[in-house]
Amino acid sequence: MKPQATRERVLFVAPSAYPLGGLATWLDMLMPGLAEHGWDVVLGLTSGKFHDADAYLAIHPWSNVARIESPTGSAEGRVRAAGDAIARVAPGIVASVNVPDCLEAAARAGGDLRGVMTLHGIQEDLVAETARIASRIDGVICTNRLACELVKESSGLPAERVRYAPYGVTVPPTLPARQARSGALRLLHAGRLEEEQKRVFDLPRILEELDRLEVDWSLRVAGAGPDEGELRRRLAAMPLAGRVELLGEVARDLLLAELLPDADALLVTSRWETGPIVAWEAMAAGVPVVSSRYVGSGREASLRHEHNCLLFPVGDAAAAAREIARLRDDALWRDLRREAFSLVSERYSRAASARAWDAALRAIRELPRASRVTAATRPPAGRLDRVIGPRAAETARALLGRRFEHREPGGEWPHSYGGETASQFWSRAAAADIR
Repeated sequence: MKPQATRERVLFVAPSAYPLGGLATWLDMLMPGLAEHGWDVVLGLTSGKFHDADAYLAIHPWSNVARIESPTGSAEGRVRAAGDAIARVAPGIVASVNVPDCLEAAARAGGDLRGVMTLHGIQEDLVAETARIASRIDGVICTNRLACELVKESSGLPAERVRYAPYGVTVPPTLPARQARSGALRLLHAGRLEEEQKRVFDLPRILEELDRLEVDWSLRVAGAGPDEGELRRRLAAMPLAGRVELLGEVARDLLLAELLPDADALLVTSRWETGPIVAWEAMAAGVPVVSSRYVGSGREASLRHEHNCLLFPVGDAAAAAREIARLRDDALWRDLRREAFSLVSERYSRAASARAWDAALRAIRELPRASRVTAATRPPAGRLDRVIGPRAAETARALLGRRFEHREPGGEWPHSYGGETASQFWSRAAAADIR
């Protein structure tokens, strides 16, 4: 592809805290594609006690990097650190990847700079964040169509400032050949091991239901997370006879080269998703997907039951087991493989994703810079903030060498400052997903 005549510079600002998760994988796939479309891509990485840019780059290398570290650890310190990075890099667009402080820094910057939030989750705090900073940014790019609708409803941003650009995965030229399935159904679950979004505690219940149906199965679980210990405890209490392997965190290369090719199906149990990337990777590898009808799958209109995947209601272990059991039908298994591969080839390839992100970024870049009103509100960082104001207090902290000691990554570099009642949000999201 012939690059654009003018190379526009974009600064993606992302957290570097472990576990890196799907966002780092997404950037690995997106940034080279944008470079092919003529963008000069700079990766801004947060640094600090819980954020290690060097460890990030050892796993996810990129040559053009700006490290961003707040010397005081306060909100104002984070904004100033991001502002310093923006001044050094001099981009045309600053794109936040769950680092909202960089958008405040972009809003303070003069000139023709655009500030863009990239939205990767269907969560009450992230959607509320778009409303909190709507008057301070130039646009939002969402990886899921439901997220676009929720942002428009919550933020009041005009439609031209809310753009859709999906994730992309490597898709081979043709459907990978697979030997005819035989023996036990080899299931794979891959992702962060936590209950709130991924519903990993559904796995033991699904396995019990498979045994009731007398389905011969094995399961590999690839991933780590806050609920890994409890999942291990629940599985250990079951008579599994060595049929479950918990592999812990696995490298993406191993997942793609060994785990997916050896699986008969990928099992997704999530409450909500904006992808998930691993589902598109499974489809590209010719692995059928059995998934919950998670919030985010409706408006996206990609997962079609009995056409390119098998679906079950969120949390319904018996229904999940029944759908898995259907994969013993070789004709159905082959049909799902073929149609799923067609889906990702058309909509979720790296090339298709790069085109969509290029178009979204350029569309926002061409819009007039949004008006900038009063600074985004945050709670005072301490007594000094309340007495003399956050900006003067930050200058005093820097001169005195004082620093906040955070206890976890989200305190050091928050992913959002927004908030909404969870029950109200999920009712609204579920209704919008089937609208």
